[in-house]
Amino acid sequence: MNLTDEDIWLEPRTPLGIIQSPSFVEDGLVTGEKAEIQVNQITTETPSFHETAIPFTLSPSLTPTQRQQAVDLINRNQDIFAYSDDQLGFAEGVTHKINTIDDIPVKQPHRRIPPSQWEEVKEHIRKLLDNGVIRPSTSPYASPIVLVRKSDGSLRLCVDYRKLNMKTIKDAYPIPRIDESIDALHGTKWFSTIDLLSGYHQVAMEEADKHKTSFTTPFGLYEYNRMPFGLSNAPGTFQRLMQACLHDQFFTSVLCYLDDILVFSKSFDDHLVNLQRVFDRLRQQGLKIKPSKCTFFQSEVKYLGHRVTADGVRPDPDKVQAVKNWPEPQNVKDLRSFLGFCSFYRRFVVDFAKTAKPLHALVSTSLQNQRAKKEHRFSGQTSIKLHSKN
Repeated sequence: MNLTDEDIWLEPRTPLGIIQSPSFVEDGLVTGEKAEIQVNQITTETPSFHETAIPFTLSPSLTPTQRQQAVDLINRNQDIFAYSDDQLGFAEGVTHKINTIDDIPVKQPHRRIPPSQWEEVKEHIRKLLDNGVIRPSTSPYASPIVLVRKSDGSLRLCVDYRKLNMKTIKDAYPIPRIDESIDALHGTKWFSTIDLLSGYHQVAMEEADKHKTSFTTPFGLYEYNRMPFGLSNAPGTFQRLMQACLHDQFFTSVLCYLDDILVFSKSFDDHLVNLQRVFDRLRQQGLKIKPSKCTFFQSEVKYLGHRVTADGVRPDPDKVQAVKNWPEPQNVKDLRSFLGFCSFYRRFVVDFAKTAKPLHALVSTSLQNQRAKKEHRFSGQTSIKLHSKN
């Protein structure tokens, strides 16, 4: 409340207060310099922390004092948490551009969608329209959509931008190496994971390039107002944004791989400070957090396929089980996939190169055999053609 006769200018996104349910207000007068209000007795039940707070996860090992400090920290920063998809953030000062080698539009027909999924697709499109993520389009560009089921059973609408990406001039901005990121966690004891709400959709598309994102469906043509998944340079744009947002905290108290953020500290008090700094930066940048994907003040977390604890880093047990249950490779493609998956954890395997050498040799031998067969077929076909001419 401004009780002066002068205008007061606030910085953009300055929190003006926190609304909470009162527990008890007695009869009486609330008086001020320019107002007088009669208040009757109001009694309400103040919901418990679990009922009122956003659905994040706190470590059960916290002491009562630590737990209260953690709750207070979250409650002071609830303005950066998004409770639903219509509360998308908007990254300040950042747009995604699509620079192409020419201006010839990419145009493809839409792919068939089973009638049983029509209503679900239309509802998904409606939500994207309502949230301002997309808009109707008259663009000469058209890329087809691909429907993907998430692990929770909900639908994800993806766009196949492969042809557009072939014409896109690639951004060279680096994505962090996972092994380097993991090395930064040595000696830390407290961890919090933060996931942004539809992180890419919090970045605006450059107005001049929106028409290039156009996608075709049986129900019309649409284009993105916000940066979609599938664009070849989207990871670079997002990583550049996050490193600009959290630049001085990288590798000292924060790791950020695209929209997966890990805050780490050596003590509980340091973690309070580090989290507040991250919250402040996200607020300044205009980004919103998805609470259901966050865990705070943990002694053990999963991050980028690893299990991170105060005792060190080890492979995610679920990934180890996936290796144990991996079906026997039937061809070179299957074998390469298996080797690639295992190589991700090679730092945890003694003499990995020696152990994997026979499999790499098998890949090489198989490729040579395939090449020899192709050369033999080519030679035979050439011979037949030459004989037919004589």
